[in-house]
Amino acid sequence: MFSTVQDWSNITDRESISKYLPFRDFETNTGIFATNDDGFGILVECSPLMGVDKNVESAISSALSILPDNTAIQIMLLASPNVTGIVDNWHVQKQRAFDDPLCHDIAYSYKQFLESKIKSQISNNFRAPIRNFRLLISIKVGGKDNKPTLLSKLMSFDFKALFTKDKDGTEKFDKSELFKKYSELIQAKDQFIGSLQQAYLNPRLVDADKAIAFYYEILNMNHDLRDIPKWDGSDINNFIFANDNKIVQKRE
Repeated sequence: MFSTVQDWSNITDRESISKYLPFRDFETNTGIFATNDDGFGILVECSPLMGVDKNVESAISSALSILPDNTAIQIMLLASPNVTGIVDNWHVQKQRAFDDPLCHDIAYSYKQFLESKIKSQISNNFRAPIRNFRLLISIKVGGKDNKPTLLSKLMSFDFKALFTKDKDGTEKFDKSELFKKYSELIQAKDQFIGSLQQAYLNPRLVDADKAIAFYYEILNMNHDLRDIPKWDGSDINNFIFANDNKIVQKRE
């Protein structure tokens, strides 16, 4: 039997999935993310390649060699179900190109067909749903500390805190290690992206809104992807997982 309020609280409390997502803050001037484990990183969106040659292989090897020691890197080929923007843009272009009600009806019907094939196979001869394939590369320096993080010591983390002192001229905590990680990533970022460009990957730095969109698509596939939230400067991980999602754990 549960006899105290704390007993009932322990059995009924819910975990917040957002605390397991790494993003914390974003600096718009540099395109660098701060993570909730004292790390700094960047996200780079690339165009997938159909094949490679020695020049591409050499450029990719050069990109990897630029990264600081102990850098964590993740490469993900994302088959995104979010083709809404592409289909909407196509539909608008067709409406502008043809001043004919019949053409407009045909374009709208095809738009509906494309949207209906996001969750089902396109046809019996093409047994795959419609996807927008993108390559996402993330690199991170620092992080995964077992002790309480430096970021958690700040009441409200701000990148400016790396370069400023308190009013009395003192610092609330040692920023040297945090600043070192930040500086290493700043120095490697442009060279890394330049090497990816030489590999014909068409790299683009991902900002906070685009990062939210990437992960929102993965974790909220049953939601309207036209209503992806926008970052307002607070913790980024609070925008990625919809509040009305349900997580069901099945016992084996």
